[in-house]
Amino acid sequence: MSDIFALGAAFALYVIVANINGQILNVSSAFTALSLIALLVAPIRAIVFAIPPLIAAISCFDRIESFISLLTKRDYRMPLQGQQSGMDRTNTFARSATVDLDIELEDITPQTNASASLTVISIQNSSVRSNITRVSVFKPRWYANVVHACAFDTDIETLPEGDSTKVGLAGAALSRGQRLRIGLARAVYSQQQVLILDDVFSGLDAISEDRIFSRLLRKNGLLRRLGTTVILVTHAAHLLSYADHILSLNLWIKFWTSSIAVHGNSVNGLFLGVLVAGEFVAMVTLMILTSMLFIIMIPRSATHLHGKLLKTIENATLYFFTSTDAGQIVNRFSQDLSVIDVELPIAALILVNNFFMAIIQVIFVCISASYFSIVLPFVLFVMYMLQKFYLRTSRQIRLMDLKAKAPLYSNFLETLNGLVTIRAFGWTKDMEKRNMDFLDASQRPFYLLYCIQRWLILVIDLLMAALAVILVALIVRFRHSADAGFVGLALINIMSFNMTLLAVIIHCTATETSLGAVSRLKSFVDTTHSENLPVESQDVPPQWPLEGSIILSDVSASYALDQLPALHNIDFTIPAS
Repeated sequence: MSDIFALGAAFALYVIVANINGQILNVSSAFTALSLIALLVAPIRAIVFAIPPLIAAISCFDRIESFISLLTKRDYRMPLQGQQSGMDRTNTFARSATVDLDIELEDITPQTNASASLTVISIQNSSVRSNITRVSVFKPRWYANVVHACAFDTDIETLPEGDSTKVGLAGAALSRGQRLRIGLARAVYSQQQVLILDDVFSGLDAISEDRIFSRLLRKNGLLRRLGTTVILVTHAAHLLSYADHILSLNLWIKFWTSSIAVHGNSVNGLFLGVLVAGEFVAMVTLMILTSMLFIIMIPRSATHLHGKLLKTIENATLYFFTSTDAGQIVNRFSQDLSVIDVELPIAALILVNNFFMAIIQVIFVCISASYFSIVLPFVLFVMYMLQKFYLRTSRQIRLMDLKAKAPLYSNFLETLNGLVTIRAFGWTKDMEKRNMDFLDASQRPFYLLYCIQRWLILVIDLLMAALAVILVALIVRFRHSADAGFVGLALINIMSFNMTLLAVIIHCTATETSLGAVSRLKSFVDTTHSENLPVESQDVPPQWPLEGSIILSDVSASYALDQLPALHNIDFTIPAS
């Protein structure tokens, strides 16, 4: 809009002042004004465009400050000093009996260091071994003892890659019992002095429960040999006889933004009217096109694409979730859809506008200095090579930028899901360092993209400086046949031609990269298999099922078509009620 209103506003103001002072507009004054306008429009536009992001950034800082200023959880517990206390009393009751009470209360103050841990399940999308050891040093012999004690060694033997098998997002490739045993093995492997085990046997069969309890907690169990204090929360009453102390509790807890000249005051009204009318038509046309694009086309396409992507995710197979990183899924809904909904339409609109503007500017320059057309093939060749080189590099860096954010998003999700584990094991510093590493890696492509854009601006400015020198040389050489008005017109257009070419190249690249997001989305939808078979899309009768019984006959199932079955020839019947 600044390009449209700048000329009209400037010359309308000049006409008013000229009529009052009796001045006339000559070629020198007109093109000097046009030069100043051409030089000022881009910085003013940049300032105006920078205001909304600046306000948004300030709002983001305010929200971050409010979050950081929240009160943190403080530990008000005071360590008690253990002291011996006893009672020695002899009393005579109503009956003729004497009771001698000699009880000495020893030091029962529980003591532990800051490494006491809470056993909770937090599974990352990495190998079984990595989930057990996490930040601890890998010790093969101790690792083998822990895995055996937690009855997970037989499970590891059945996994495709042993303990190097990826467990999937939140352990999706494992059963609940296997996830429980990994969490238990991680707690035991850390060799803490105190372990709090919250109902760790609830998802296990009786045989596994007995093995783990015997190998860990009975007389010769691993934790007893280590001298670890274990606080076990369980509903298994048959295990209470092995406990040193029993506490019975009943607790319930619940927690989301021309070239127009006027000759003479007598025709000021006519030319100013044509200028304003042209600007008005341009403004209305731009508003209509923009309204159609941003109010009609973009919401419809965004709704359609988001719906298809969401439907694909909802119907995806279990193997997809176990083999796909959560950050990649988040990337589809955040980065790719954001590029398609926001960057693509804006880049396409600016590209079309600047492309036709560049053509008009070249025509004006060639009309003003006909010999300048000899240089055009060379300019086109240089621009083609520049665009080809920049486009290829920019596309690769843009893809790197999108991919580099996926691990960061995955780390956010894993940190939120495993927050209790991180605090319990004292991994806060390690996770902060890991997050900073991911953040640093995610910002590198953006910095490189900014660097090559600055390089592009420098090259185009140097090219336009060379063209300006050539144009001035041609004008000086043929000064006797050159018209002053056309010379000014050529100089004005060559001054703004660099910004137009820069916008064409940058937004051409942005458009192609944004179309790449559409291609990635289409490929994702086409290649992600649905767990629903074609016949399963039919609606069932309203009366189905007649009774709530389930019959499975000779069922074999695997996590993926290329993996060994996890279930072999299963037959069972669940009767109604």
